[in-house]
Parts: sequence; structure tokens; C-alpha cells
Amino acid sequence: MSDILGFLNASEPVPAFVVLFLLWIVAQFVRWRKKDNKWKLAAEKLGFTAKLMVSAEERDAVLSGSWLLRRQILNRTAYRLMSGTQGGLRVAALTHVTSTGGKGSSGQRETVACIFLPAGTLPVFAIRHRGFGSGIGLLLSDDQEVQVDQPPGFCNDHIITGNDEDLLRKLLTPEWLSIFVNQSALHVESNGGRLLIYWPGTILDAVDTVQLIDKGIRLVTAMQKTMIDCM
Repeated sequence: MSDILGFLNASEPVPAFVVLFLLWIVAQFVRWRKKDNKWKLAAEKLGFTAKLMVSAEERDAVLSGSWLLRRQILNRTAYRLMSGTQGGLRVAALTHVTSTGGKGSSGQRETVACIFLPAGTLPVFAIRHRGFGSGIGLLLSDDQEVQVDQPPGFCNDHIITGNDEDLLRKLLTPEWLSIFVNQSALHVESNGGRLLIYWPGTILDAVDTVQLIDKGIRLVTAMQKTMIDCM
């Protein structure tokens, strides 16, 4: 820091581009700190714990075994973790960063909400936006695609995969799937004991993250009710 101050106090004028660059760094730091503080406040209002830096173990406790981690990536990091109990369910949310590694590689970031459940509570399934990448991924995988008739045209825009097609047809009611109206890029997946919900490549602020958690809880609650009705 003293070296920087000495540089700024030097008799020779500092080039304008250097001053602008330093001001940009300060502005980014202040902006980041404000986001961190909003994240902490949002977690406190829910009675959750909040951590700005997330260890690999904490990250994998949320994401391990998910479709997110099936990507061919070398580097995975996470930050801004909030976790606690809401509606009688254990929940967590974090921002997940992936990169393919290597020179010039780019990363993808998304905020993910996770609802934890006893193993086997839900069927294994995933609902993803239908696009070129997801379509190729489906062709190259062993995933079984599930078709639903209602709402009309839903499977034209989304890919549903799962391990129990008959059960999923009963559980994925038009009312349940209505959450995807005007939110076609929303992804939801379950490994049977955990439900993840996220928009790929989208980092959410504190307010939107809380809303995403609430959305996940409502999905789980509705699906559990439908499962009871099916018995």
C-alpha cells in the first residue's frame, strides 16, 4: 500500500489511464462488498448462516452427484453460501463457478438453490431448456426422455429426463409445470434426495436468491403432496 501511495504522490503526474484504472478497481471492490453485505442481510432475515468463501467440501455437499457436476470441467469453485431451515426443510444456496481449465478457457457461473430431503423422497429427474447443447447431451447420454402432453407444447421447449416415466407423468402436473411459463431457461433436477433449481449462467442477487429458494420449496411441497395423492 505504501508503494502505491508513494507512486501516486510522486512528483511526476500519473497518467490518466492509470488513475481511471485504479478508480475502476476501487469501484468494483465497493460494488462487491455491497453485494456481500446484502447477501448476509438476506440470510440473517431468514435465520440462515452465511459464508462468503465456500470450501470444496461445502460446495460438493450441495452439488455432488448433480447434472451440474457432470460437465467436463477441471476447476470448480463456489462462494456466497447461505443455508438453514425453511418450511421444515433444510435448504442452501450458493454461486457456483466452473471452467474448463487451460489457457483462454472461459467459465460459467450460476446461483443454485438446493432443497435437501431424505433419500428416495422424490424420483430422479431433470427438466432443462431444450437447446442445441442440451439436445446433443441427451443423444450422447443414457438418460431416458419423458414426454408429457400437458401443458401443450411443453416438451417442444424443454427436455424432461427421469428414471420412472409413469410416476413422473403423474407428478409433473400442468399446475406444477406452470412454474416454467415465461421462464423457459429455468432448470430443475432431483437425485431423489435433493432438488436443485437454477438458471444456467445466471448469478442472482440476494433478493432473487431468496425467491429462488422459495420457488424450490413450493415445487418440493407440491410434488410431495401429489405423491401422497398417488398412493
